[in-house]
Amino acid sequence: MAIASGTNGSVTNTNGYSVGLTGWSIDASIAELDITSWDDAASGVIWREFIAGIREFTGSITARWDPTDSVLAGIGTELSVTLTADTEQGSGGVGFTASIIVTGISPAVEIEGITTVGFTFRGAGALVPVLS
Repeated sequence: MAIASGTNGSVTNTNGYSVGLTGWSIDASIAELDITSWDDAASGVIWREFIAGIREFTGSITARWDPTDSVLAGIGTELSVTLTADTEQGSGGVGFTASIIVTGISPAVEIEGITTVGFTFRGAGALVPVLS
């Protein structure tokens, strides 16, 4: 079993913010479509029934904030990205490729830390696993 590490993780994109990237995360989900009907009451007890619906994903990317870059201009930007993590002993990487839309930008400043900027995004198509 290979173990992935964030030590050499990466985010590559067609354009957009790419300075000092330090982390990424993805949350994939699927809609639950309720198909419960009164016909199910024949047994005297109705249990909800569901089928799988449409898939979607959201995520975030964290970076060191470059104050010379106008990060707020990135809201609404559409990007093609590859998000990866290295596997042990340099045997390749795992991750995802996807088209995304940047939905939020959150600069953050702390008294004893570097300034960072977080980017949230929503998928604009399929989330495709990468194994290299």
